[in-house]
Amino acid sequence: MKKGIILLIGLLIGMSLMKKKETVVMEDVDRVEWLRDSQTAERNAAVQVGSFFVSERSTVYGADCAGCPLNDGIGLTSSQIELTTDSVRQSDGTWKKGVTYDGYYLVASDAALPMCTVLKVSSHSYEGSGINKGVPFYALVVDRGSMIQENCIDLFAGKEEDPLITHDTLNGAVIEIVGFLNHEKDESGRMRCAGQ
Repeated sequence: MKKGIILLIGLLIGMSLMKKKETVVMEDVDRVEWLRDSQTAERNAAVQVGSFFVSERSTVYGADCAGCPLNDGIGLTSSQIELTTDSVRQSDGTWKKGVTYDGYYLVASDAALPMCTVLKVSSHSYEGSGINKGVPFYALVVDRGSMIQENCIDLFAGKEEDPLITHDTLNGAVIEIVGFLNHEKDESGRMRCAGQ
């Protein structure tokens, strides 16, 4: 009986390790000075569900930004999600008009937040493409940026000039970690954020 249980546990661990092998794992960051704990609001919280920060700078960017190369009109985020100035390739490989990926808005963040981290954005001044000023929305970390450091976010707004999403103020948005999707390859070898 004990041998059977040990064998079953070994099999489950092996299957788990095989599955993790297919998923691109970001380097773990235990604590980040600017993150706050949801219970105490103290800084230097762990990167986990319930941690939050108040954005020092909340900006927007387009697929055609300076330093964002387009190949035949298609850009690539740091997480390798493809987008244009008016559409995004979804996790199933199809293109969808707009600025969302599987229903999530897209943001660039500091590298402390792993790719495919799900964020709830509240108390913000963003507006457009289904976002209403001050009404919480959900976003997915899919990009980085040289100007995006620590407690700042940059929301994908389609294009640089005449963006599909605008904002009034740069600071004060409350950003909460609400989950993590897998950053993995699909059947065709394309990277995506999927599962939970």
